[in-house]
Amino acid sequence: MPTATRWTGRARLVICGDTLAECDFGRFDGIRLDGAGRVWAAAWDGLHCFHPDGNLLGKLLLPTGSPA
Repeated sequence: MPTATRWTGRARLVICGDTLAECDFGRFDGIRLDGAGRVWAAAWDGLHCFHPDGNLLGKLLLPTGSPA
């Protein structure tokens, strides 16, 4: 489980000094962890869901330009 996060300003999510994920649409703007350890990150096209190892599991696309 991640213990610390910081935003780099370069459209990527860094956890404990390692890049977990890169944003392919805009930039990330907020994250949450669910009970299974998945990382949910808001981006300009919707919500991106990542496995704890950083693999993109899927996206919940929202019909707006910038939901975050």
